[in-house]
Amino acid sequence: MRPSNTFYLLLLLGCFGILAVYLYMNRDAMGIDLVFMPFAVVVISIPFAIVLCIFISRFISEGVIGGLFGGRSYPDIKKYSSARALLAEDKFEEAIEGFRKLLDESPEDYYCQEQVGSIYAEKLKDYPKAVEEYHKLLEMKIDETVAVNTLNRLADLYSDHLNDHRSAAKSLRTIIQLFPDSLNAERAQVRLKTLGPYM
Repeated sequence: MRPSNTFYLLLLLGCFGILAVYLYMNRDAMGIDLVFMPFAVVVISIPFAIVLCIFISRFISEGVIGGLFGGRSYPDIKKYSSARALLAEDKFEEAIEGFRKLLDESPEDYYCQEQVGSIYAEKLKDYPKAVEEYHKLLEMKIDETVAVNTLNRLADLYSDHLNDHRSAAKSLRTIIQLFPDSLNAERAQVRLKTLGPYM
């Protein structure tokens, strides 16, 4: 996800304010006339704000600071306390049922779907079922961070446990296709080269 237009506007106004204060305090040393100060603030602030917005937007889209400004939002853990308690007690099948009940109530709850896939992959070692559940997750409304993590997990499952290198390569290529010109795409390209002839 990307930051909202309101965020960009506030960032721009913040740049204006900071530069206005700086230029006012140093107007004599810089030889700036008060009449031309608003023009100087605008000219200096806009390019700076644009560059800053580009970097922040890229970091957010790749999950670096997504939790702060519109990237991946983490769910309220209290809602999942019962299912998580079963998981902590190694009652994996019961935990899956708990998360599925929550999914029945909120079909777009990606966290529950993610947990189901994770239990099958990491706890039950049922890799074909884990693949099935992760593909269900990819059909939900998820942000770039969740999508990339899920596709990388699928690549791991295919290559490390199912001996299906073609499908692993397909998962990595999907990252490149969905998020071109991103750091995630670059990382997927590097991983893809390790698969050799299955690229």
